[in-house]
Amino acid sequence: MLTCKYSFSQTDDEVINNILNLNLETFNSNAKTLLKKRYEYTKENENFLIGKLNIDQNLLVTKFDFDSISIKTIPVFKFNLSEGSKNYLSCIDITLNDTLQEYVLFSGNQIIYDGYYSTLNKQSNDFEKLNFCLIGDNYYSPYRYGSKLGFLYKEFPVKKYFVFKLDGLVNYIFIIKNNLVYAVFIDKNEKIKIIEFNKFFCNYFKKMCK
Repeated sequence: MLTCKYSFSQTDDEVINNILNLNLETFNSNAKTLLKKRYEYTKENENFLIGKLNIDQNLLVTKFDFDSISIKTIPVFKFNLSEGSKNYLSCIDITLNDTLQEYVLFSGNQIIYDGYYSTLNKQSNDFEKLNFCLIGDNYYSPYRYGSKLGFLYKEFPVKKYFVFKLDGLVNYIFIIKNNLVYAVFIDKNEKIKIIEFNKFFCNYFKKMCK
């Protein structure tokens, strides 16, 4: 039987302090520059999206003025998970990488887009063009693109917290609240679940070892 030796005493954890002290100025600036490029590309290709791919015009982010959109950047950290850690926070590599990030875009308090870093080849096919364009969703369904993240971003106040993700854990976000890290996700009953970080991974390994 697996025994987890997790601790809830994260208050002065070095990893949390390092995350909170990350200099996000360049990271956020690069994200805004890329998103502006994607916004302009979407605008240039509206006829292609609507006429050829039958995309609902109301879902295009270009219906909003770019300067009115607020951008929530979500860094994605590498995570070298190892069983038996006393503090799973020590498994996080908090190096910022422009190619490892996701975005949530808002018009006021209304979510209009969530997605991930994307580039465009010089000779792009239709799928790449579609992937690079900023196309939102109606956010009424919890199931999107094989995950429930759209529903989570709609229902959970991500603007309020430092939010990050861990590479390979698609359906989960992690927040820092009161100097503690929590995993946030939609459970099987379609409810938002918030679990302390170390407890979350202790439970993860218990499930893996059954």
